[in-house]
Amino acid sequence: MNKEILVKTQPTLLRSFMAVLVLMSASQFMMTDASATPAIQGLAITKGIKVTTCTSCHTSVAGSKTNLKPGYAAAFKLDKVALTRLKNKINGCPVGQALNQITFLCVAPIAKAGTVGLAASGLAKTDVYAVTCGAGTTALWVSVIDLAPIKLPLVSIQAKKGTIASVLSTDAADGNTVYSPLVKVAGAAGAFTVNVNKSAYVGALAAHKGPESYNARFSCRNAAGTQLVTTPVLKQNQ
Repeated sequence: MNKEILVKTQPTLLRSFMAVLVLMSASQFMMTDASATPAIQGLAITKGIKVTTCTSCHTSVAGSKTNLKPGYAAAFKLDKVALTRLKNKINGCPVGQALNQITFLCVAPIAKAGTVGLAASGLAKTDVYAVTCGAGTTALWVSVIDLAPIKLPLVSIQAKKGTIASVLSTDAADGNTVYSPLVKVAGAAGAFTVNVNKSAYVGALAAHKGPESYNARFSCRNAAGTQLVTTPVLKQNQ
């Protein structure tokens, strides 16, 4: 009788055992898949990436591979070790630089060094650049830095597209390493005009007269913020 019971129960025990194995395998798979997001978040934090919650990278608190924000998966796949591309995507680029939405690298604007102003003169003067922007451009961004020696006149920059102009961006502190605020003028591909200005000095001190040295930055960008072909040419040097 005991042998008969044992024989009958063996198939049932085997089926139960197999069911447990399948359940354990499924659980292991789900845990591995779910734990990937916290693991990446932990790595990102060590790299200085600004991820505080799931919604830093995902469209909902239930973070998964299927609800990553646009571009985040591509940026991660391009550099899974240092996470530099993902860092650029999330933290943003340094001031004045633009993020390439394909490579996720930060691209420095096109820079032009120059001088504006006449020797031994305190008169206000303006350098003029003609800037050609490539296909896909939606705006031209500009900024300027007033280089040493330190003088009282201020250096500023302004971008124009036809009759439309950006606000004036002025470097209020001469001789440091900080550029003036980045400003833009909207416009499609083609010709733009950029003025770099030196304000007047009406005092008698010779040290504050004469030309001002500067470095101007130009960046033609599309709607996504990617820098495109940017070609500035100096047309007027005062």
